Amino acid sequence: MFDSKPLLCVDNLVKHFPITKGMLISRQVGAVKAVDGISFTIMPGETLGLVGESGCGKSTTGLLVLRLIEATSGSIVFSGIDVRALDSRELRALRREMQIIFQDPYGSLNPRMTVEDIIAEPLRIHKAAAGAALGRRVAELMDLVGLDPRLARRYPHEFSGGQRQRVGIARALALSPKLVVCDEPVSALDVSIQAQVANLLMDLQDQFGLSYLFISHDLSLVKVIAHRVAVMYLGKIVEMACREELYGNPLHPYTQALISAIPVPDPKVKMKPILLKGEIPSPINPPPGCRFHTRCPYAMDVCRTVEPDLVSVGEDHLAACHLIKRKDPAPAK
Repeated sequence: MFDSKPLLCVDNLVKHFPITKGMLISRQVGAVKAVDGISFTIMPGETLGLVGESGCGKSTTGLLVLRLIEATSGSIVFSGIDVRALDSRELRALRREMQIIFQDPYGSLNPRMTVEDIIAEPLRIHKAAAGAALGRRVAELMDLVGLDPRLARRYPHEFSGGQRQRVGIARALALSPKLVVCDEPVSALDVSIQAQVANLLMDLQDQFGLSYLFISHDLSLVKVIAHRVAVMYLGKIVEMACREELYGNPLHPYTQALISAIPVPDPKVKMKPILLKGEIPSPINPPPGCRFHTRCPYAMDVCRTVEPDLVSVGEDHLAACHLIKRKDPAPAK
């Protein structure tokens, strides 16, 4: 379905935010383990959905991939380039191909700039267009995302939430990137607008061959837009598979609980959600062993002491759970 060579390779990515104490002499007394050793790939033209509860490290992962924050350790390779090894000038050049759509369409746009200036800003920074060509490119981008180019001189407060997010999408596409990190791009919008923006993103992907890292807590939306899905819990990926496999055959107890909570539109179908007990443990002091064992209804003694590896449990299906038997790949013939 996709090219055999990944566009993005993330390996054992870690981000620990230090906790310090003291004013004159500051010392580290702990760390928030926001992302704690995750690995994944994204192919050209593919959408990888990254899902999980609030605070699991999804948005931090997106910022790490773009180096908007620096990783503690791990590897990020984009188009064969080691992103973490780049200096500031090299990183700026690479950012033409890596962009982000932020969650909040109200806070991500400068209220003192017109829509024209907001969309044109990346083109000016990278000297991709100037003069009349710049104006034509802005009009083209606005038309592309469903906005009337005649509104280019207006300010963000004169637009609705859905229109503002379209401005954010146009800004992200200005430099024709290969990868776009979508950080919950519809969660702040009305339900009636969410489907329109999601459909726009899928149409743009088909038109330009974009790759998405689509971060969301809405599993029903991810089921529609993503080709593969990775489930995060407390800084770890606990299951990853193609969309049909993950939703049709969830193996990790946490994934099963998330999918059981998706509303079913057919009133004849009776679905009993799996209710998880307790609160999510603190990322400052995650529990030993499997991080989900404090809430898992099937936890065993081994779960409390030994952390399970993310291993193959089927074709292109990975899971980290002691209940699941590992399926080693078949030997080459």
